Amino acid sequence: MSEETNNGRLKDVIFWAKENYIKVIIVFILISSFFIGLYLWEKYKEQESQQASILYDEFYIAIDNPQNNISKVLKLKNDFKKRFSNQIYLDLMNMRLAKKYLVLENKVAAIKLLKEANASLEEKNSDVYFLRDLSRIRLAMLLISTEELEEAKSILLKTFSFYEPLKYEYLGDLEKKLLNNSEAKKNYIKALSLTNSEEHKNILNIKLSSLIE
Repeated sequence: MSEETNNGRLKDVIFWAKENYIKVIIVFILISSFFIGLYLWEKYKEQESQQASILYDEFYIAIDNPQNNISKVLKLKNDFKKRFSNQIYLDLMNMRLAKKYLVLENKVAAIKLLKEANASLEEKNSDVYFLRDLSRIRLAMLLISTEELEEAKSILLKTFSFYEPLKYEYLGDLEKKLLNNSEAKKNYIKALSLTNSEEHKNILNIKLSSLIE
């Protein structure tokens, strides 16, 4: 009885396959196409990432070469941006260029580049919070130095995952510029409680002692 039942089921399967073989083939093709497409997409992303890495290395070699002028380095960055506008490498390029412009004493250009890097990093996930917070710190520091205090404060009041001692130190510097010495003191003390660096503690204590109550 069991053998007859199994044979009957097999006949039913064969009959169903004959009646629906076109549907079966279509489903098979669709499934195969999905996995092939997924594989090709992953290979494409891998190749793009490798190419981006190569161009990023070329950029760093160029920017560290004293014989290259800034226009050549900017061209490399802009060419990279046309192809890889969402790559983390572009944010790193902008941050590195900002440092270069500071050496050239061009704070306006440095701030513009740091704003571009920060805007991009703010939209990325937690994997880049370290860079995001670093871009905030550098940008806020420059904005304070150019007396753009409100914008600097709006950056420093955000939630940081890294660099909290520097965040509160720069908030202290900002409040000091605004002649809010009591607030400056609170921020310097907060920075002292967070830092593990003895050198940083010495700097903060000097800043604290400079406040006039």
